[in-house]
Amino acid sequence: MGTAKVRHSLGRMGSGALVLLVAAVGCAGCGSDSSRGIEYEAAFQARDHNLWTLGSNNHGDWGFELAPGTSPSIAQTKPGYGEIDYEVAFQAKDGHLWTIGSDNHGDWGFELAPGTSPSIARTSAGYGGLEYEVAFQAADGHLWTIGSDNHGDWGFELAPGTSPSIVKTQTGYGGFEYEVAFQAKDGHLWTVGSDNHGDWGFELAPGTSPSIARTSAGYGGIEYEVAFQAADGHLWTVGSDNHGDWGFDLATRTSPSIAKTQTGYGGLDYEVAFQAKDDHLWTVGSDNHGNWGFALAPATSPSIARTSSGEGRGDYEVAFQARNGNLWTVGSDLHGDWGFELASGTSPGIGR
Repeated sequence: MGTAKVRHSLGRMGSGALVLLVAAVGCAGCGSDSSRGIEYEAAFQARDHNLWTLGSNNHGDWGFELAPGTSPSIAQTKPGYGEIDYEVAFQAKDGHLWTIGSDNHGDWGFELAPGTSPSIARTSAGYGGLEYEVAFQAADGHLWTIGSDNHGDWGFELAPGTSPSIVKTQTGYGGFEYEVAFQAKDGHLWTVGSDNHGDWGFELAPGTSPSIARTSAGYGGIEYEVAFQAADGHLWTVGSDNHGDWGFDLATRTSPSIAKTQTGYGGLDYEVAFQAKDDHLWTVGSDNHGNWGFALAPATSPSIARTSSGEGRGDYEVAFQARNGNLWTVGSDLHGDWGFELASGTSPGIGR
């Protein structure tokens, strides 16, 4: 499946000026950008609609075209094909689910609902030796999960134009070791899987999707937290912490992203990234940074992943499409502008 790729090496000079060094043509997995100590990979739909990954592996252009207006999801795995240690899930141009990376499965043959995006999480090895699970809204509007567990159709209908989010958990109900959060057809937040909570009774804003992250066990023994934009536009988190309404307004039709972190402010062990009503990037939670001062492109959402503490802020990294359309990452790495333009209306994914 592999083809020659143009790889990139990004470095930092002086007081933070970014230098782009276009390296020789190579293959996937031909080393990583260890000189910068980057420990994350960002996946995104480029301006030409092709899938790109940049960061610790710095693969570059994969040569696969995504469906317009959709965004990829990335998760860490054991090293596999080409020594790549991540898997990317995306909706291809023909509407089918694809996964590529360490497993390099390719086309799964399942059709996704138009304008929706899959979510991927690492799991224990299962069906066919796979160690990840992908959640998505199928063409009929139902929630599906496939991969190590290969559950298939859950029979629950999602709200049109919304996407589920999946996270690895301890083994629970039915032997599941993951939990999926989604906006159901009636607009309510649902979670199913190892905990199998079901309907939380909270209404989400139309056209938005929740994000889920594993946390320490808390309220009701729940070991995950879900972030979402509520019907009134406010940021909410519920689950192990059960914080509720944070009182911050999100930009219309944008969704937050959540990641587990070290315990910090208020005993919280997660951080949430979102585009605020003023279009700026905000992060709240264990670090509680607040307003980063960077404007995002309209109708796009940031993605956050846990990292080690670095030169910047916190133990997380946030990827987003900036107002100029370029990929940016900020947080523990403080990389800034990568200089690569994303397709309009799409959002990057990030994984450690």
